[in-house]
Amino acid sequence: MMNEIYIYLFALMSGIILGIIFYYGLWLTVEKLTSTNLPALHIIGSALLRMGIALFGFYFILILKPDGQINRLILLFAGFNISRFVISKMIQKKSKSSLLKIEVYRAT
Repeated sequence: MMNEIYIYLFALMSGIILGIIFYYGLWLTVEKLTSTNLPALHIIGSALLRMGIALFGFYFILILKPDGQINRLILLFAGFNISRFVISKMIQKKSKSSLLKIEVYRAT
Protein backbone atom coordinates (compact mmCIF):
# COMPACT_ATOMS: atom_id res chain seq x y z
CA MET A 1 0.00 0.00 0.00
CA MET A 2 2.73 2.46 0.98
CA ASN A 3 4.76 1.48 -2.06
CA GLU A 4 1.80 2.35 -4.33
CA ILE A 5 1.53 5.80 -2.78
CA TYR A 6 5.17 6.46 -3.63
CA ILE A 7 4.61 5.24 -7.18
CA TYR A 8 1.60 7.53 -7.53
CA LEU A 9 3.53 10.50 -6.13
CA PHE A 10 6.37 9.68 -8.50
CA ALA A 11 3.89 9.63 -11.41
CA LEU A 12 2.42 12.99 -10.40
CA MET A 13 5.83 14.63 -9.98
CA SER A 14 7.03 13.10 -13.25
CA GLY A 15 4.01 14.57 -15.01
CA ILE A 16 4.80 17.98 -13.55
CA ILE A 17 8.44 17.77 -14.63
CA LEU A 18 7.53 16.55 -18.12
CA GLY A 19 4.97 19.34 -18.42
CA ILE A 20 7.48 21.97 -17.37
CA ILE A 21 9.94 20.71 -19.96
CA PHE A 22 7.24 20.64 -22.64
CA TYR A 23 5.58 24.01 -21.98
CA TYR A 24 8.74 25.92 -21.11
CA GLY A 25 10.28 24.54 -24.30
CA LEU A 26 7.23 25.76 -26.20
CA TRP A 27 7.61 29.20 -24.68
CA LEU A 28 11.31 29.32 -25.55
CA THR A 29 10.50 28.27 -29.11
CA VAL A 30 8.00 31.09 -29.52
CA GLU A 31 10.45 33.58 -28.01
CA LYS A 32 13.22 32.57 -30.44
CA LEU A 33 11.07 32.72 -33.58
CA THR A 34 11.86 36.37 -34.26
CA SER A 35 15.60 35.79 -34.22
CA THR A 36 15.83 32.62 -36.31
CA ASN A 37 16.35 32.40 -40.05
CA LEU A 38 14.37 29.18 -40.49
CA PRO A 39 11.28 29.48 -38.26
CA ALA A 40 9.46 26.47 -39.75
CA LEU A 41 12.41 24.18 -39.11
CA HIS A 42 12.75 25.59 -35.61
CA ILE A 43 9.06 24.95 -34.83
CA ILE A 44 9.03 21.43 -36.25
CA GLY A 45 12.29 20.45 -34.58
CA SER A 46 11.20 21.82 -31.24
CA ALA A 47 7.80 20.12 -31.46
CA LEU A 48 9.35 16.75 -32.31
CA LEU A 49 11.88 17.04 -29.49
CA ARG A 50 9.30 18.13 -26.91
CA MET A 51 6.80 15.44 -27.92
CA GLY A 52 9.51 12.78 -27.98
CA ILE A 53 10.65 13.65 -24.46
CA ALA A 54 7.08 13.72 -23.15
CA LEU A 55 6.06 10.45 -24.82
CA PHE A 56 9.20 8.67 -23.65
CA GLY A 57 8.58 9.91 -20.11
CA PHE A 58 4.95 8.80 -20.18
CA TYR A 59 5.93 5.39 -21.55
CA PHE A 60 8.69 4.93 -18.97
CA ILE A 61 6.37 5.72 -16.05
CA LEU A 62 3.66 3.41 -17.36
CA ILE A 63 5.96 0.38 -17.73
CA LEU A 64 7.39 0.63 -14.20
CA LYS A 65 4.71 -1.67 -12.84
CA PRO A 66 2.21 -3.48 -15.06
CA ASP A 67 -0.84 -3.12 -12.83
CA GLY A 68 -2.64 0.16 -12.10
CA GLN A 69 -1.55 1.85 -15.30
CA ILE A 70 -4.73 3.91 -15.66
CA ASN A 71 -4.17 5.50 -12.24
CA ARG A 72 -0.60 6.47 -13.11
CA LEU A 73 -1.73 7.76 -16.50
CA ILE A 74 -4.35 9.98 -14.86
CA LEU A 75 -1.74 11.31 -12.42
CA LEU A 76 0.73 11.91 -15.25
CA PHE A 77 -1.84 13.94 -17.16
CA ALA A 78 -2.84 15.81 -14.00
CA GLY A 79 0.79 16.76 -13.33
CA PHE A 80 1.25 17.72 -16.97
CA ASN A 81 -1.76 20.07 -16.76
CA ILE A 82 -0.68 21.49 -13.40
CA SER A 83 2.61 22.52 -14.96
CA ARG A 84 0.72 24.10 -17.87
CA PHE A 85 -1.10 26.38 -15.45
CA VAL A 86 2.09 27.20 -13.54
CA ILE A 87 4.05 28.06 -16.69
CA SER A 88 1.20 30.16 -18.09
CA LYS A 89 0.96 32.14 -14.84
CA MET A 90 4.72 32.71 -14.84
CA ILE A 91 4.59 33.95 -18.43
CA GLN A 92 1.67 36.26 -17.67
CA LYS A 93 3.53 37.78 -14.73
CA LYS A 94 6.65 38.25 -16.83
CA SER A 95 4.74 39.87 -19.68
CA LYS A 96 2.89 42.20 -17.28
CA SER A 97 6.14 43.30 -15.64
CA SER A 98 7.78 43.93 -19.02
CA LEU A 99 4.75 45.96 -20.12
CA LEU A 100 4.99 48.01 -16.93
CA LYS A 101 8.67 48.71 -17.64
CA ILE A 102 7.79 49.89 -21.13
CA GLU A 103 5.05 52.19 -19.81
CA VAL A 104 7.37 53.64 -17.14
CA TYR A 105 10.05 54.20 -19.78
CA ARG A 106 7.57 55.99 -22.07
CA ALA A 107 6.29 58.15 -19.21
CA THR A 108 9.73 59.51 -18.35
